[in-house]
Amino acid sequence: MSILIVDDEPERLSQLETLLMRARRWNIVAAPSVADAVVMAEAGGIELVLTDLMGMRGLDLCGQIRRRPELCHIPVVVLITTDDREHLGRIYGAGVCDYVIKPVHLEELMARVQAVL
Repeated sequence: MSILIVDDEPERLSQLETLLMRARRWNIVAAPSVADAVVMAEAGGIELVLTDLMGMRGLDLCGQIRRRPELCHIPVVVLITTDDREHLGRIYGAGVCDYVIKPVHLEELMARVQAVL
């Protein structure tokens, strides 16, 4: 199983990749942008997308995934800050399956990923 992680900040992308690799349950693929993430998802083999909200661009990514018949089955989990909670209606309305509040804790992230899959 492969998880595609998406974040526009290289340091956070690397931290997420390292965190998920510790779990040793999934292959990890990383993308620094929505455009790169869509290309990687279209290539196949992605079973879950974990994306930062990235100023709402994470919701744009979710929308692109939901609109494509070949990708719409892929669950999307979004990383948010506590300040982003006010946007939960919009987040779920975009088709996001779940969210994780930053800073991310491995146990919580694993539990939420397993629940979505």
